[in-house]
Amino acid sequence: ANVAMAEKETITNAALLGLNITTDQGRKKTWAPARKERPNEQVYQSSRWVPMIKDIMEDA
Repeated sequence: ANVAMAEKETITNAALLGLNITTDQGRKKTWAPARKERPNEQVYQSSRWVPMIKDIMEDA
């Protein structure tokens, strides 16, 4: 493509910052790391914060 040098540098810098830039009409496949399974890891509640009144009611 006929892109001005300043615009070309902008595109190059955007790619260096991590934006996915496609240079053709095809789709660029993004790399995603495989998630590690941790079967022995402790499972937390959706919220760790417990109101003080709940502690008081459980102790009563």
